[in-house]
Amino acid sequence: MAERKEVERFLDGADLSAATRKAYRVDVEEFVSWLHSRGARLSDVDAALLSAYAAELGSARSGRNPRKLAPA
Repeated sequence: MAERKEVERFLDGADLSAATRKAYRVDVEEFVSWLHSRGARLSDVDAALLSAYAAELGSARSGRNPRKLAPA
């Protein structure tokens, strides 16, 4: 993943507990995978992409409960 350094910088730069850092890592990596599945990168993120991701998280998906976005 080309954006791994950006993800690590985000996680290392915040004053987070180990549990929060672990949860954020899962969420951020899932978001980056979602972006890649749509041919997008972190540098492409805009309000439209965030809105589409939030809509998907809030929709019913088989085998998953709706999720909330982690705070930015």
